[in-house]
Amino acid sequence: MQAQAGELHAFRPEELAQAQEALAAAEEAERLATERLATIEADWTGLEAQRQPSQQALREAEAKLAQVDARIGALRQLQERVESQAKVQPWLERHGLGRLSRLYQKLRIDEGWENAIESVLRERVNALEVGRLENVAGLVADAPPSKVGFFAAAPVGGAASAAAGLRPLLGVVQVGDAGVQSLLADWLAGYYAADSLEAAMARRASLPPGGQFVVAAGHLVGRQSVLMYAADSEQEGVLARRHELDNLVREQRAQQLLVDDARSRAARIEAGASERLAALMAQRDEHHRKLKEVAALRLDAQRLEQERARVAESRERIEAELDELAARIAEFEDTIAGETGRFEQLDAELGERQQRAEDLQLALEQVERELAGRREALRQQEREAQEAAFTVRAIEADIERLDALLAQGQAMAEQASAERAAVLGRLEQLSDAAARQALQDALAARTGAEQALGAARQRLDELTQALRSREEQRLAAERSQEPLRQQLTELQLKEQAARMNAEQYAQQLAEAQVGEEGIAALRAAFADPPRPSWLQGEVTRLSNAIAALGPVNLVALEELAQSGERKGFLDAQSADLNEAISTLEDAIRRIDRETRELLQQTYDAVNSHFGQLFPQLFGGGEAKLILTGDEILDAGIQVMAQPPGKRNTSIHLLSGGEKALTAIALVFALFQLNPAPFCLLDEVDAPLDDANTERYCDMVRRMSDQTQFLFITHNKIAMELAQQLVGVTMQERGVSRIVAVDLEAAARMAEAA
Repeated sequence: MQAQAGELHAFRPEELAQAQEALAAAEEAERLATERLATIEADWTGLEAQRQPSQQALREAEAKLAQVDARIGALRQLQERVESQAKVQPWLERHGLGRLSRLYQKLRIDEGWENAIESVLRERVNALEVGRLENVAGLVADAPPSKVGFFAAAPVGGAASAAAGLRPLLGVVQVGDAGVQSLLADWLAGYYAADSLEAAMARRASLPPGGQFVVAAGHLVGRQSVLMYAADSEQEGVLARRHELDNLVREQRAQQLLVDDARSRAARIEAGASERLAALMAQRDEHHRKLKEVAALRLDAQRLEQERARVAESRERIEAELDELAARIAEFEDTIAGETGRFEQLDAELGERQQRAEDLQLALEQVERELAGRREALRQQEREAQEAAFTVRAIEADIERLDALLAQGQAMAEQASAERAAVLGRLEQLSDAAARQALQDALAARTGAEQALGAARQRLDELTQALRSREEQRLAAERSQEPLRQQLTELQLKEQAARMNAEQYAQQLAEAQVGEEGIAALRAAFADPPRPSWLQGEVTRLSNAIAALGPVNLVALEELAQSGERKGFLDAQSADLNEAISTLEDAIRRIDRETRELLQQTYDAVNSHFGQLFPQLFGGGEAKLILTGDEILDAGIQVMAQPPGKRNTSIHLLSGGEKALTAIALVFALFQLNPAPFCLLDEVDAPLDDANTERYCDMVRRMSDQTQFLFITHNKIAMELAQQLVGVTMQERGVSRIVAVDLEAAARMAEAA
């Protein structure tokens, strides 16, 4: 007890105070880190809240820019389509004039006056610029299919003077070319701009002879006439579309600037958010490190507190026990004085008994050595008996299988003998004369068949000649019927056209809500049925009169263009989605294929290793893995294990030790597939007997060449396998102690001793 009291080191309060001060400093640092973390999280939350609106603004700006781009593309396509689909375009291409610049490409018109210029110039807006007008005279021989104009941009001296108080229409056009300016002065001479139709009507008396007012909408007002303007076809409106294209290009540039600004702002916010996120992650790591430091210091402080309490408790306990021992020592000293004589007598008896005890101990050690040898021999004999039993059962199974094969062979030999006797009997019954007679009959039949074949071939030639003559007659009849067929086809087409015209006229009458009374009135109005051509001309005239009233929907073209843009956008989105779906499906198929191949390779490797390790652990038998489905990605795996001498159909019929060995074989099979430098086994040999434990140890010993095994065991046979033992013992209640034994060093010490 005095030695234990001396081993107790003196507790130092200053060490506890230092630990508590360090703990307080660490808690303060952790609090500051928490505050910084909260500040950074607030900043990151604010930037995260700004990122979504900035991304939304960027998407809206990009969407608006896409709409403007689509509108520009649609207008340019419409301009190009109008130019390419014009009736005169093939004629121009034929004469090499398709690439000439047009007049409208050189004009810049005040906003809103495009229709006015088109109303005056009409088809001259699309006039083509040539170097010399004399070259156009050579094109008269091949007249164009529709109107086409040419001009030469050469300045001409002199200009018509404008009437006093009137604004010439030429003032709304800006031209940088003097030749084009002179040309427009000639074409727009006598035309004056008016703010509205009412103003033009009020001032038409002030017009010079031959002069006309033109309003922005394109209506013409003369002294005694008013001409209302309307677009006759899509060939017109090129100036308005050109003006709209210019405006859209400017809007595109402005929208591009907005998109760039929104993109840069979103990028700045994204960069700030990323920076704050990185700072947040770093601060979180710092906060986590501070927490770990606080936890470690708190544990140190608690440890010192516990150590102080333990030292004080141990010191008090030892001092109390020392006092008690001192009292008992005093009592024992009194007793020793009286027992000294008796001790000498007992000492002599003790010497004799110790001598006998030493003799008995030697005899006991000799008996234990003999017992250990006999136990080892018994275990060896048990292993040999078990292996012999396994061998006997295997030989008996082979004998049974060979007996069955022998019986089957004897039965087959008897059957072959019976068949041979039957064949010999049939051979004796056969006669050569009958075979020769049959051969002669067959030759005679062959000769008759050949003669019949010759006659049939001759008859076939005759029928072929007759068929050829009939075919020629059929072709001649078909050639004579061809004009009749053509005439019949023409009559059918005329009848179909007449029927379609009748249906069309009936539909038009139904759309016009003309009933039976109206049809009767029409028939009564004509004494003789009019010609269809005259009726078609009347329909055309009435249709033109209806068209002269103006279009019903003035924004139909814009709606069509918008619908076309929307369709193009949706087609692009659909194409992107289909491409993404195709890419995703290809990726899924590739992943499934690669996963299936890798899983199949892994399954085959593990199954092969499992089939090899199982007989080594059991001393025979077989085991394998079976897929429970056709598709390896969805199938389960069933373990089939049959130790030697058993024909079980399920792994559940095995004993606890057999299940443990089967599991060990499967785990080691997986381990061989992807070996690691270390392997930890926790009481794997607990349910195994000695024989199975030795086979398990042999397998671990073979695998320990490339892998270091650390295993927990209570089995002495497994302990003999280890190169170093580490034991855990408990000297005091609740206090564990490690005891390590190096077997090689112990063996060397034993040899040295």
